Amino acid sequence: MKFRILLLAFLSATAVATAALPNVVMLLADDLGYEDIGCYGGPVKTPALDQLAADGARFTDFYSGCAVCSPSRATLLTGRHHIRTGVYSWIHDASQRSHLLEREITLAENLKRAGYSTAHVGKWHLGLPTVDKKKPTPDQHGFDHWFATWNNAQPSHKNPNNFIRNGKPVGNTNGYACQLVADEAIHWLTERDKETPFFLNVWFHEPHAPIAAPDEIVKAYGGREDKAAIYSGTIDNTDKAIARILATLQEVAPPENTLIVYASDNGSYRNDRNGGRRGRKGMNWEGGLRVPGVFSWPGEIEKGRVHSEPAGIVDILPTVCGLLEIDPPGAHLDGSDLSPLLRGSRKLFQRHQPLFWHLQKSRPIVAMRDGPYSLVADPDYELSTHNMFKEAWIPMIKKGGYTNFRLFDLEQDPKQEKNLATEKPELLVELKKKLQAINTSVMADGADWHLKNHQPHNTLSPAEKAQGWKLLFDGKKIENWRRYASPTATVAGWKIKDGTLHKPADIRAGDIMTVDAYEDFEFSWEWKLNARGNNGVKYFIIPERKSTVGHEYQMLDDSLTQDAYSQTAAFYLIATPSMDKPVKPMGEWNRSRILVRRNCVEHWLNNKKVLEYECGSPAIMERVPKTKFRKYPGFGKKFKGHILLTDHKDPCWFRNLKIRNLGK
Repeated sequence: MKFRILLLAFLSATAVATAALPNVVMLLADDLGYEDIGCYGGPVKTPALDQLAADGARFTDFYSGCAVCSPSRATLLTGRHHIRTGVYSWIHDASQRSHLLEREITLAENLKRAGYSTAHVGKWHLGLPTVDKKKPTPDQHGFDHWFATWNNAQPSHKNPNNFIRNGKPVGNTNGYACQLVADEAIHWLTERDKETPFFLNVWFHEPHAPIAAPDEIVKAYGGREDKAAIYSGTIDNTDKAIARILATLQEVAPPENTLIVYASDNGSYRNDRNGGRRGRKGMNWEGGLRVPGVFSWPGEIEKGRVHSEPAGIVDILPTVCGLLEIDPPGAHLDGSDLSPLLRGSRKLFQRHQPLFWHLQKSRPIVAMRDGPYSLVADPDYELSTHNMFKEAWIPMIKKGGYTNFRLFDLEQDPKQEKNLATEKPELLVELKKKLQAINTSVMADGADWHLKNHQPHNTLSPAEKAQGWKLLFDGKKIENWRRYASPTATVAGWKIKDGTLHKPADIRAGDIMTVDAYEDFEFSWEWKLNARGNNGVKYFIIPERKSTVGHEYQMLDDSLTQDAYSQTAAFYLIATPSMDKPVKPMGEWNRSRILVRRNCVEHWLNNKKVLEYECGSPAIMERVPKTKFRKYPGFGKKFKGHILLTDHKDPCWFRNLKIRNLGK
């Protein structure tokens, strides 16, 4: 009875905690300019959006994640620069391998962990599978339900025939894309599990071309053949669809229980709809990057506030996490938490790095916003500006530098007409350093889609799956591992950082051990060290039971440093750059592979065999010089046990940890 009471109490407390979380709704327009909707001074009648802004807050200096579609959407879902996530430009599934990497922790996945039900409705454009290309679908990025198109609504916004619902083609439809998306959103809202909070991700197709809108709406803006009038009609029609969704939201939950965010993925392709700013969609000028940004949560976000602080789509994930007071993903986030601003505490807001954009087809190819200043630059190498991205360009992009830097004060010069580079040389140098530092960090994470056998980190290829490999780390959560100290000890202190398993410097007892024990196995992993001094990486094979028979050998460098594991560990190798082994320089990734067959161990380091050891014998390959041994109790006639990874004093990183059984 006591157990039942405690269990019920726990479940009740969990239910109350989940119920206290607000619902989250993301509304995203496609190619909508900074000056299209009413509350931003545009010509289109948008009463639903105007009221949303009046009930919440809007930003005057809000930015897209990129000047084109797919990258901006990747940035929205991850809070990270799109190149880190595997997306360099807009995605063409038929000719490119690019897609939002499955290793990325999306806003949907993060909210699911907090107990949310999730749905995506509308345009996707982050990669979908083709006949010859395996790519993740929205459900693999955290969405319980999805209703989407690969890219644009086809043949136009009227009666599109390319929607897919949960992996199955929908076929012919009757209606306009924005209203069909609203229909799906409303149906899901009314049919979902009412006991859980929800995240509804609504990505409209309008006003991206090819455009279409009802004649009765278009005529309010001009003739039926007037492209500007049809363009405005698509935005008006979308506002009517949003009004329907907002009405349903009020039926399923009080307004104070729902956080709503509205933005556009990039600037307009029409020069007359970007507020007179330089450039348009596809350009790293203000006209291609600046978009509306609205946040509404009655009772939590200050009503009617207009913020001039630079912000953007990259901030949405950390801001939602900040407002909900839930932990963000462990990866490096390029965006910042805007919740102090939205709650009226401007002094508490601090942007940890400037806003940064990169787009191959644009000149300038990079742009950065830091305070009132905008810095742009061109590539210092030859690179095509073709609209269709080719993955063969990736090596040049990752290694290339920049030239022709131009500096603008956007508070004094919003149209970017006066270059201040020669007038402010010291500021130019300072901002160039910031831009180059962010660029270096972003490019280090970029996916190598150009490589024929490129495989995203922490994943298994079809061939590896066929060979029986199993992942011990997927880049998103720490499973299959525990602390050595106790079978129930967690891996507290270890972090997931940019898809790696990271042991920070402030964690003294830095060991983690597999939950399962193995024998006759091959274990493969990659690791790197930081740029500090006395550092290294160790692996152990810990006996399943402590034994007093047999032998254990500890392989050390010349220092023969005593180690706390000497009395209990079965076997370990410490590898540091100072050792006479093929260890790569600090900051570069090493690949280790150990093969354990009964009583024999082999260790391969960067494709070179550095150890061959037979249980009960201290014999070691002659080509490994300067190696000494110590002998301790450990194994009997065979190796069987848990794999333990740790560091030697300073931070270390691990990725691509996988194991397979070798049989008898």
